[in-house]
Amino acid sequence: MNYVDLHKRFMDTNVMTLNREQLEHVLETKFHAQEIPLYSIDEIDYLNDEEVNEKDIYKLYTITDRAVLDEIYSSEEKRMMAEDLLKDKIVAVFNDVKYAIHKWQKKEVTYDQLIDEHNRGKRTSIVLESNAENVISNFKVYGFSRYLVDYLVARVGIPEIKFGDLDDRNYQFYLECLKKNKLI
Repeated sequence: MNYVDLHKRFMDTNVMTLNREQLEHVLETKFHAQEIPLYSIDEIDYLNDEEVNEKDIYKLYTITDRAVLDEIYSSEEKRMMAEDLLKDKIVAVFNDVKYAIHKWQKKEVTYDQLIDEHNRGKRTSIVLESNAENVISNFKVYGFSRYLVDYLVARVGIPEIKFGDLDDRNYQFYLECLKKNKLI
């Protein structure tokens, strides 16, 4: 990858990072994401997860729209999920019935249900962090979707990125994501 060329294209383009309100709007409209309670993911998981700062987490979104999931999952991710589904077909059917009953009874999603549906490709969730008034400082995608990770990196950046430093791996990855999403 020619990072000098990507950097030049980045400098010549006015790429705007999305603020909290803008990103939430994109998640809700483009990806049909719905906000769910933060406590849907166990607090211990937030504390033990090195990729998130539990003090800065302010929203949890989830995507369950089958058409959107089909778009954001790569063929490799779909293949991996299909292999897992073949192994766990009886459990999956049971969980689908259990989920349908649960969904009918109440709107909240349980932690075990989230994990199960992330693993089976029925759901992808996004935790958003903010350490400033209207700025997204970090995010984490739970479940499958390299596409969604690349899109979010391109739209909000990466913590501790050294803009303009062509030797910084975070900056290189950011440039790659901008290119993949046709923003440069």
